[in-house]
Amino acid sequence: MSIRFQRTIVTGVLLGAACLSSLAVQAQQNPFQGDTLPAPQEEAIGALKTNPTEGDVPAPPAAISNQLHPISQSGRQLSSVQASVDLDSIRVDPDHVVRFVIVLQGQDGTRTSYYHGLRCDTWEARIYARYDGSHWETLNTRWSSMYDTPSAWVTNVARAGLCDNMTPPLSAQAARRAITTGNTSW
Repeated sequence: MSIRFQRTIVTGVLLGAACLSSLAVQAQQNPFQGDTLPAPQEEAIGALKTNPTEGDVPAPPAAISNQLHPISQSGRQLSSVQASVDLDSIRVDPDHVVRFVIVLQGQDGTRTSYYHGLRCDTWEARIYARYDGSHWETLNTRWSSMYDTPSAWVTNVARAGLCDNMTPPLSAQAARRAITTGNTSW
């Protein structure tokens, strides 16, 4: 073998190893995101991860609207409960927390609603309040991992469009569109 040919092979092997190493580092940094985010959104998400402070929590809506969208119950079996998102309640606040009302209806027609918050980048959720049909009761639970939550519907709502992979939607309108069309990366 000529020296030139050997150098070409070594160069090719080194370039291949460098590419694989770069891909492995990217996968470790964000295993849920296949493509990089546009620079402004990357900066916002990066800032949130280093300082995940929550802003003032807006009050829950005065009433539940008629704009309810059913959420698929994949994962755990919740056949006796139908979960729907109140589309009019969805908001994406400056602290990047996605807030919304979920309505749970049992087979007997009993309805209970919960005012939730989602942190898409850390895959956390919390409940701010519960509505029993006459008034909101403040619960103010702590942030907890959606990996560990016993409420499968919260994870299903996040995957239905309120979180695209681990990224919050750019606006409430984008979240509504993703939920109603099923157009997400999940």
